[in-house]
Parts: sequence; structure tokens; C-alpha cells
Amino acid sequence: MKKHKILLLLVLIFSFAVSFALGEVKKTEIVYANLDNYGKPLGLYVINNFESDTDASVVDYGVYDAVFPLSKVDGISYKDDEISFDMPKGRYQYQGNLVDRDLPWNIAVSYKLNDIEIKTEELSGAEGKLEIAIAITPKVTEFTDNLTLQISVSLPSDKAFNIVSEGATIAVAGTNHTLAFVVLPTMGAEFTITANVEDFHMPGMQFAGINMGMSNEMYTEYIKKLVADLPIADMVENMAANMFPKQVASKSFVDERNGKIESLQFVFLSEGIQAKPVPIKEMPKEKTDEGFMDRLLGLFSK
Repeated sequence: MKKHKILLLLVLIFSFAVSFALGEVKKTEIVYANLDNYGKPLGLYVINNFESDTDASVVDYGVYDAVFPLSKVDGISYKDDEISFDMPKGRYQYQGNLVDRDLPWNIAVSYKLNDIEIKTEELSGAEGKLEIAIAITPKVTEFTDNLTLQISVSLPSDKAFNIVSEGATIAVAGTNHTLAFVVLPTMGAEFTITANVEDFHMPGMQFAGINMGMSNEMYTEYIKKLVADLPIADMVENMAANMFPKQVASKSFVDERNGKIESLQFVFLSEGIQAKPVPIKEMPKEKTDEGFMDRLLGLFSK
């Protein structure tokens, strides 16, 4: 086991060193989406990040509503779905607002209060037994086959009690109880959260699609070592080999003409449920000072 770890470490270090020696421009894409409280996308944009250890001329592709440079470079242009610019050594970023794109996962969220389905606008300030159901279905497999979806749901600790959810990791983070879920590559999942709530509100749910960071071979080899002395070693090894997909270079989500990229991530955030507005009490009108004529007339009226 020790020799294997040392060999693996040397391979990773050597690969890392070679990739930098090539002097290529590396690209990462982080796709952001705003969701409504039911999981429907309201808008998508991508942050395209480029890194080079030398000055470089870059051509990138994407169908965008608008493009916004986030770093200073000379001569950036966007025409016919092609972005071109000259970047100095270091990093460069630009934002592109995407047009009509499906997310890799279908996200469906529903809510019940006291066992009756309810719209989220009616949950503001609600009291009773709350149930939140989250259903995840892979939709674009060329991306979901290599990405893990992490889900984070936060409930205010002073508004939600007796929180229960099978399969969740629950932790206290500041004034919230945070529930974390994981959906493995190629898989779908369903989660249910129940809690007793009062004067309810909650921040938006967060969804993050990230690369698992370990290859099929790494998982298989690690598990093989763990079960080497067991009679079911072959069966477990075969299960592991089929369970975890091979980790390959990421494909561009923005445009297939960009080819393979260094990494691809997705970050989604739902709207959240606002706290119930506190009614503003009408202040009593202050008495205004009487004018001279008012006081004079008041004397004669007595």
C-alpha cells in the first residue's frame, strides 16, 4: 500500500510538471444558474477562465446573449459566436450570458405543509409540519457521467425544529442547520426533509456539480488493496470498476468547438423563501402648532 501511494504521487507530480512545461492555455468553465424555488432555471451564465504561463492568442466559442470582460486585455472581440483576444502571462476571465441551454440535471423541488402541497409564496411566515422533496434526474449524460452533484439546504435554527432527512449530513452553520446530500455520477436521487416550522423562511438551496477528482482506476486499485485477503475480492473489485465512471478531460459545456477543457463546474442557487414582512404601525399624527389667527379666533369663541 505504501509503495502504491508513493508511485501514484510520483505519477501525479510528473503529469503536473509536464502539463506546465507544454506552455498551453488552460481553460475552465464555471456555469452559474439562478433557479426558482421549484428547480426551474431562470437564467444561466458562464465564467470562462484562461490560464497561461506565456503570452498567448486565444480563440473561444460560445453562443451568448452578452459578453463581459472580467480582466483587462487588449483587442477582445466577439463576432459570429467567436471570442478572440491576446492575453499576457497569467489569468484572464470573461462572463458570457448563455442562451436557451438545458442543465445537465433535471431538478424538481416540491413542498407540503401539514401534508398538503403548497406554493412557496404561501410558506413565508408559515407554521406547521413542513416537507421538502427534492428529485434529481440526469438529463445530459455526457456531463452527468463525470460529475458529482452536491446539494446544500439550510434551515434557520430558530424557525425549524425536529429536522429529519434520511441520507443527509446535518451540521450547524452559524444560525442555520445545513443539510448536505450527494448524487453520484450517472445516478439520480430523491431526498425528503421534514421539520416543524414557525414564522418560516429559508435561504436558497445550493447545487454544485463537480468532478469527483479520482479516476476509475484509482478507486478500483484502492478497493482491491482493501479486500485483497477476502474471498469476495474479485466480486467487489468488479463492482467498483463498474460503479465509478472513468474520469476524463472535461468537455466544454458552452460549445463543442472548444473541445476538451481543464475542468467544468456547475453552481446553481434557488430563490429562497423570504421572511414574512412585519406590518408597519401607523404613527399617530403630531399636533401642529396653531397660527396667530387660529389662537385669536379661539379666544373669541370661548
